[in-house]
Amino acid sequence: MDIYKVVVTRNEYGEQHDDYEYLCTTRANVVQTGGTRSVQNDEVLYPYNRTFVLHSYINVSEFDYIKWRGHFYRILSIDYEEKIYNHKKILTELVNE
Repeated sequence: MDIYKVVVTRNEYGEQHDDYEYLCTTRANVVQTGGTRSVQNDEVLYPYNRTFVLHSYINVSEFDYIKWRGHFYRILSIDYEEKIYNHKKILTELVNE
């Protein structure tokens, strides 16, 4: 999996544009945590949630994105409770763009 940082830039017209800046590549255990169908604004969505379990020395924040198997995932929360195993759990959702 690859970790990307979002860099917000403005063009000459004042529009904001999000660019992804590559940070690092690491290994992780991936767990499927949800994938039910929902309807929002008369559009059928398939929100896929995944949990990535990785080592705690990887520097990642809630503002970063994870790229796994060609798809970007938005980080919802980071759980540091598994300090015994030196792991952290990252709850994510698929970016639907």
